[in-house]
Amino acid sequence: GPHSHSLTMDPKYNSNPYSMHNANQEINQRKTRGGLFEDTASAHTAAPTSTGRTQGHMGQMGQMGPMAPSVPMFNPAVAGPSIGGAFPPSALLSPAIATLGADYGQRFIGSSTAAVKENLSRYGLTMESIKYYFNVNNSYVVNKLSIVLCPFGHKNWSRLHLSESPGFKAPRDDVNAPDLYIPLMAFITYILAVGLALGYGNRFRPEALSGTASWGLATAAVEIVGLKLGLYLVAVNSIDLFDLLAYVSYKYLGITLSILTGIFLPFLYYPVLLYTTTAVAFFLLKTLGPLMFSVAGPGTSPEDKQRRNLFLFGVAAFQFPLCWLAIVRP
Repeated sequence: GPHSHSLTMDPKYNSNPYSMHNANQEINQRKTRGGLFEDTASAHTAAPTSTGRTQGHMGQMGQMGPMAPSVPMFNPAVAGPSIGGAFPPSALLSPAIATLGADYGQRFIGSSTAAVKENLSRYGLTMESIKYYFNVNNSYVVNKLSIVLCPFGHKNWSRLHLSESPGFKAPRDDVNAPDLYIPLMAFITYILAVGLALGYGNRFRPEALSGTASWGLATAAVEIVGLKLGLYLVAVNSIDLFDLLAYVSYKYLGITLSILTGIFLPFLYYPVLLYTTTAVAFFLLKTLGPLMFSVAGPGTSPEDKQRRNLFLFGVAAFQFPLCWLAIVRP
């Protein structure tokens, strides 16, 4: 019949009908292409082996070009013991390893905390020193507000010393001691007063509050750096950093009062501003003066005393432009 030649081929094809079909299909395709490869048809059709099905696929893939090199698949059974097999996850959670990790973490945290405390203590930045400036009571707050806003009638400006150890008494026991509670509340009230003044003038924007806070903090930082530098030049190193921060921040009481006066009593704005600025300058003269001249020993020359006086009056005079620049009117 028409296909008798395919039926009388090598018995290997008869054992696998799938291979016979592939071989016949390849011969027909070559005949339809014009017999260009008729001479080599036998070479292609004689290739199948006993693997049959696999060789049929290889014949089809050969028409598309050379095969890509095969990539060996990972076989855990052949690869040998893995990391997970050598160290099972349960071993990482064993009590011995957990205890070792906990001990190492505690030692690391302890050494880091000690290093941070040591570095901060060099500049007096410890939790105990900060708590000192917030150790106030109602009586202290009322008396301190009256001294800052009306310092001209206060007579005794000396701070009280501790009897059993060196240092000064806490603010709740000494009205002349500086604190950070009143400056902090005054600074927050100043920011709110600026927002109120801008609102009355239809100029309020939310970012104005953050800008006011940033300006105030930057001004305080620059002022403290200038004070520390000036005190170093006049050979005064006994004033703590937080003392200076408290002294330069009391000015926000007078500034806030001036802003509120400009809102509700505009005709009194300039007299109140002049009075509060003068009160701030006088307050700094009376508080920084005793601290600066208390370190003046018998060997202090008149020139040193004169430099300290000039520096002290310069700090007081510098409060006028600072207060005026901080004012915001409706």
